[in-house]
Amino acid sequence: MPQTAASVEERVQVLMMLVSRFPDVMWELCIGEIPRGPRHAIANYRPKWRADATGAGGITTSAEYAEFRCEAWRLLVSWDHDPTTLGDLVERLPNLNANDQATVWGFVDTWTEAPHGDHDRAMLRERIRNSCLTRRGRRVRPEGLTERAKKAIDKLLPADLIDRHAWLFANGWVNAPWEEGVDDPMDWQAQEAKVHELRKEAMAEIWSAQGLKGALAMVDHGDAAEVVGRYAGTCAGGTATTGSVLRECLGKQRIDEAKLDAFMRGVIGSVADPSESDLLLHLGRELDSSSTTRLLRCAPFNEHTWRILDKLPVEVRRAYWQHVIPYGWTFSREECREIIDRLLEARRPRAAFHSMNLRWASIDAHQLTRLLTAVSTVFDEPTGHFPVDSFDLSDALDVLDAAPETTTEQMAQLEFVFIDALEHSEHGMPNLERAVERSPSLFVQAVRQGYRRDDGTEDSEEQADGAAAEQRAAYASYGLLDSIKRVPGTRDDGTISEKRLVRWVNEARAMCAEVGRKAIGDVQIGALLSRASDEDGEWPCTAICEAMEVVHTDELAEGFVTGKRNTRGVVVGDPAPQDQALAERYRRWSERRRADFPFVGDALSRLASTYDRNAEMWERQAAVDKRLGR
Repeated sequence: MPQTAASVEERVQVLMMLVSRFPDVMWELCIGEIPRGPRHAIANYRPKWRADATGAGGITTSAEYAEFRCEAWRLLVSWDHDPTTLGDLVERLPNLNANDQATVWGFVDTWTEAPHGDHDRAMLRERIRNSCLTRRGRRVRPEGLTERAKKAIDKLLPADLIDRHAWLFANGWVNAPWEEGVDDPMDWQAQEAKVHELRKEAMAEIWSAQGLKGALAMVDHGDAAEVVGRYAGTCAGGTATTGSVLRECLGKQRIDEAKLDAFMRGVIGSVADPSESDLLLHLGRELDSSSTTRLLRCAPFNEHTWRILDKLPVEVRRAYWQHVIPYGWTFSREECREIIDRLLEARRPRAAFHSMNLRWASIDAHQLTRLLTAVSTVFDEPTGHFPVDSFDLSDALDVLDAAPETTTEQMAQLEFVFIDALEHSEHGMPNLERAVERSPSLFVQAVRQGYRRDDGTEDSEEQADGAAAEQRAAYASYGLLDSIKRVPGTRDDGTISEKRLVRWVNEARAMCAEVGRKAIGDVQIGALLSRASDEDGEWPCTAICEAMEVVHTDELAEGFVTGKRNTRGVVVGDPAPQDQALAERYRRWSERRRADFPFVGDALSRLASTYDRNAEMWERQAAVDKRLGR
């Protein structure tokens, strides 16, 4: 479905021009015309407001598709091929006819016979192996493809030992070799066992010929350093030899530190006997503090390592907990408690929170409260490290909320500081809404933190944590004021107690006046009252009307009107008649309420007028569009 009005001939001319100027980019376009599987497309939506797409798009005929594909194939076969382009062609062999398949294999044979480096030969060899000799492509192999691929990879076998076995350690997971009629494609354990044997044999050969140097060269070749370390550690054998390997690794300077750490983690993980503790402790006492810390960070993150840590100098323990990456899935209750204590002591609450994911039931309420409080108040960790996920936070708060020793006030405070993350979570903020309903003090606190005083002056108290803490408090306050949906005084059956609501409004206004925010307080109270639901088809209900008549300020009416408009949500379809219907509804309610509640009637009339203006605006816009032919 070409999104252009140009003919096939014109498109081919442009294609040839671009191939000569931007070959790397155009290779991707040309090879894309030879798909690796079924293709499916849905036409783009035609532009409604522009005429520059006239004649574009539409369904491509089979003849047009075949013509353009033939031109793309002609360009592909005339390319100056390298391992990447040949690999792309090999991956598309199942979608080529017999003649085109023979052409591709001819290119492979020609390239193979020319002198090329082992790395390039290994790269093409792996592309052929993955495409033709693995379980993934077994259902789409043309007849004779397997035999032809085997001949090609035999010719491409690199002389260099590292390049020859690099495919086994390129990633943690390897697409295992697969034999038609021999291997069961659904037997994953057999596939894993085959890869394990191949890796073991390969590393034994590398270690025998090159030792640690060969293993580290394999680390540089791929992204499975820990896997390389695990097999290298098995080949090293013996605690003394393993200690020498680790000691030599710690002295390396020109190797990627993260990969080297992963390699050492694999080496340590390969030591299965109880003497592992003696090995690490012995090395820890022998090395300097920096090397000892790094070594222990590569050890398993569990109580066994921490007990070794207890026998080492305090600076090593402190550095370990400041930099270790917590990982693991089988922590005991005691280990969970120690992880939280140590990481909070190191001022790393987000790391502690991350390590406890899905283990909230293993933490007692007091410690979980302490952890969540630290996450909301300690910000020493680098930005982006262990971000707090709203799903995990919701689960943690659910567990804490169910604990009998947790108070509603504690839960409300935590929901307040995490309000942005909880807005669309399963947990929500039930305790926070109940706390606001019982007493307006939290509501007033949010108004105070989110808005300046009415007279423009600053509060006399200064934020102890500075501007950053003040900004965080302001964002949390905005979230609270915008998220409260339960009107104070609401009973269990959904009706509202007039007496309780009026008392709450009066107390809130008095507190707002004390902190110099009477005007913005009325605006926010009006917005809160606008979120009340309909009662017997009348809106607002009598209790809301009584509370509004008690206040009757312009600021309250402003907040009420704006708040109601903000609850509307997304508009689908023609907005003009929808706005007209809303204007009529609010005007009708205004007339019904005006006699008993004149202030409420006036506010509803103002609300209706805003929708009248909106409807007029949309009608004018539609008329302009009609004149312009849009």
